[in-house]
Amino acid sequence: MPSRYLALIFGGARYFISSAGKKLYETMDKSVKDGGNQVEYEDEDPQILELYERECALNGVQSRMRELVRGRQPATV
Repeated sequence: MPSRYLALIFGGARYFISSAGKKLYETMDKSVKDGGNQVEYEDEDPQILELYERECALNGVQSRMRELVRGRQPATV
């Protein structure tokens, strides 16, 4: 299964650079609904998936994200 997260942060779990960094680390894999920073697939703007699929197609790659994001149908243009 492909990776689902891309976490970019300066510092780490052991040595936090700031209290804001510590809070970000503690909430980065929690849903926004639960007070975290992660937008779940079902809550994300549908245009994001459409943009991703277009970019994949432009690069000769077939996206299989709709297998993971159940219930989302391709946009009709």
